[in-house]
Amino acid sequence: MSWELSKGFKINEIKILKSGVLKNFEINFLDNKNNILPITVIAGINGTGKTTILEYIHKFYTHTDNILYLPANYSTELKLIEVHLIKLVKRYIFKLNYTPFHAYKEVSSMINNIFVNFDLKISFSSLDEEEKVYFENKNGESFPINQLSTGEKTLLLKILSLYLLEVKNSVILIDEPELSLHPNWQNRILDIYERFAIENNNQIIIATHSPHIVGSAKTDSLRVLYFEENEVKVVKDFTEGYGLEVNQILTKVMNIDSLRTPDVDILFSKVKTLIIENNYQNKEFEAIWKKLEIYLGKNNIDLKLLKLEIDRREKNV
Repeated sequence: MSWELSKGFKINEIKILKSGVLKNFEINFLDNKNNILPITVIAGINGTGKTTILEYIHKFYTHTDNILYLPANYSTELKLIEVHLIKLVKRYIFKLNYTPFHAYKEVSSMINNIFVNFDLKISFSSLDEEEKVYFENKNGESFPINQLSTGEKTLLLKILSLYLLEVKNSVILIDEPELSLHPNWQNRILDIYERFAIENNNQIIIATHSPHIVGSAKTDSLRVLYFEENEVKVVKDFTEGYGLEVNQILTKVMNIDSLRTPDVDILFSKVKTLIIENNYQNKEFEAIWKKLEIYLGKNNIDLKLLKLEIDRREKNV
């Protein structure tokens, strides 16, 4: 199965008159020099139509074979990955005259090179006599492909499959690629997708809720959505994103009101108010403070800072 056209296929912008929450909506996929980006990341608060954009593109270009859509709930049989890995091993053995040992090493090296910065704890091992694919862990223990962790399976299904299927000259739409992935992997996944897009003349458009993915997106490739008078818009001349800390992304990009659990945030607000009013020597304050110590621990840095503020106020008095 191959997603390929000789000249390729790219999208520079789309205009949506009405689709779901989107009305008279425009978004482009160009860098600051008006070149089509190899990868675009769409982010924003819930309800701004990120998934709708991908679905609209997929539906609008349904007539062409070189649109590949991986929805958030995307899953394909792990057996498909196994079949293609078997074909790859056989190609090395029967067409390139590799020994089985060296064929296994070649496939393992290919996978390791794809996920070079992921610190995978597993690697491709071999095929058994029934042509079942085996991986092995750092201890050299072998196990079948279906015993990989959920995150490892996700990497194979959503990334390795693109390599094995040799997707070229196509537009690839990916919704929430962060699902089941550790934050460390979320930080690095864009590098793989961008490299794959450039090497294979693809255009990748991603919709995400992950602050880790947003923080690893280059500024000109990030499209932040927001509401303006009940209409979804794209932030113009967005200059922040790449390299921001997670808490900054959550507040600046995803419009999170508080980085704490709501009930804890309410308690903190009450404590701060009481301190500002110099009203911290009473039972109400003590009760709230004890709750915060139970929730966060007595050595919580924010509680220590508040205690220092109380000490400062008492000294001034």
